[in-house]
Amino acid sequence: FFPVAGWVVSIFGNIIVTSYFYGFSFMDFSNERNRLSVKESVIFIRKKSGLAIGIGFVFYSCLLIPFVGSFLASLLSVFSLTAATLSFEEMSINSTAFQST
Repeated sequence: FFPVAGWVVSIFGNIIVTSYFYGFSFMDFSNERNRLSVKESVIFIRKKSGLAIGIGFVFYSCLLIPFVGSFLASLLSVFSLTAATLSFEEMSINSTAFQST
């Protein structure tokens, strides 16, 4: 019914979903290292979906740069993985401290 709104929603929806799954893949390394099951990993990342979208969006936006985007994204993947690991460790420290009080 609203052609322009449909185009805008589909473009932004695509960006959000793609960013979520890129972020999910970066955050999943920490989940695997901490021996979370697949179900626990999905539940954890759903609770932290904003973080997953944020990490993935930075990586995805770098891919959109013409000609040098793939090169920059390959370098940025190291930083994205580091950001996901540091945020996971910070969350686990905060949740452990919160549970002990």
